[in-house]
Amino acid sequence: MAAYKSQETGIALSVSFVVLFLTNVFGIYIANMFYPKMVVLGTFGLTSYEALLLGAGTLAVMNTLLMPLFHMYENSRKKMLSSMEWMIGYAVMNVVALWLISRVPTIFGVGVSSWMSLVALALVLDFIQGLGMMGLEKFKKSL
Repeated sequence: MAAYKSQETGIALSVSFVVLFLTNVFGIYIANMFYPKMVVLGTFGLTSYEALLLGAGTLAVMNTLLMPLFHMYENSRKKMLSSMEWMIGYAVMNVVALWLISRVPTIFGVGVSSWMSLVALALVLDFIQGLGMMGLEKFKKSL
């Protein structure tokens, strides 16, 4: 493969944040709808929708802040990461971020019943985020 130099700009990160936020909202909402005892939203002070937006937003911020680190790694390797490498990286990030978010449910309003539920949710979110980000890349190329 040819050498790769990242051209990521602030607006691209902003658009990526929006895509990640929307995919996180969709994935967490669907998980809560089908498995309400495994993925719990809301507390005494937060409604389920507030918890959904807060949890998905926090996860999107963590994912967006990770992007420049991936690009720095690409630049150090002088080779682009494959789609599989991006997916593996984001799967690990989703597990860590969801674990951190679910450890303080009184703040974020998101709770996960077990580590297996957390890993399953992280993998589902990874797949949905991958679809969203690949769609964004196709859209960028079409411009």
